[in-house]
Amino acid sequence: MGKNLELHKTAEELEARVKELEAKLALVGEVFRDGDLVYREGELRGYCSRCWDVEHKLVHVVAIDRGRGQGRGNGCPECKNFFWHGHATNPRMK
Repeated sequence: MGKNLELHKTAEELEARVKELEAKLALVGEVFRDGDLVYREGELRGYCSRCWDVEHKLVHVVAIDRGRGQGRGNGCPECKNFFWHGHATNPRMK
C-alpha cells in the first residue's frame, strides 16, 4: 500500500509540474522584446528582461529615481536591475 501512495504522490507532482511548464510555454508566445524591456501582448507596462531571460518570470518594472543626481529610469523590484533606456509602456499599445 505504501508504494501505491508514493507512486500516486509522484504522479500528482509530475502533473503539477507539467501544468506549470505549459503555462510558461504559453507565455513565450505572448511576450516580445523592445529595447531593454519585455512586453506582454495586451498589457500596458513593461517587464524586466533579466527576470524573463533567466527565470521566465514576468516582473513589472517601475519608475525609479536613482538619487544623488544619477537620474530617473526604470527598475526591477525583484532583481534590482536598472534600465536607463527604454520606455515602460508597451509600444504596440500607443
